[in-house]
Amino acid sequence: MTVSQDSRKIGTSFFNSLVYSVCRAISEAEGKDGAQKILARSGQLLLAEIRKAKTLAKTDPEAALRGIADYLEAGGYVGKITVQVTGPNEYLIDMYDAPAHDSSQRLIAEGWAPSHVFTNTVFAALAEMGLHATLEHLDVSEPAHTRELWRLRKKA
Repeated sequence: MTVSQDSRKIGTSFFNSLVYSVCRAISEAEGKDGAQKILARSGQLLLAEIRKAKTLAKTDPEAALRGIADYLEAGGYVGKITVQVTGPNEYLIDMYDAPAHDSSQRLIAEGWAPSHVFTNTVFAALAEMGLHATLEHLDVSEPAHTRELWRLRKKA
């Protein structure tokens, strides 16, 4: 019996363990700042891969956020990401069923660099637009839900 690659599912527990292990190993080898640079670079590379699969906005931050969210949802990385405009250059982001949520919270609590796949990829897209985002974690208390407020500004 042949099992197609699309029919296999990676369990959340395994994925959290894998992400934790990789991010911690990078953090131990490179220090937290070095690890954050590597993970930011992974966001740039993932952005390039996404652009091979779909057209992403290059001048509209909201459209870029939504495009990356749609790609991650369609790829099965996350259950749902909603993007709500709450003010000029301000976005409320809700992520549901992100498989690396628990490992990210554990890495942060231990002082290591977390993976933040969506964030690093969006940061790469925003940087190309000459923008930077600061974000505030409003709620990360539930394993299945993360809420963040993002404020965009021109890069200095």
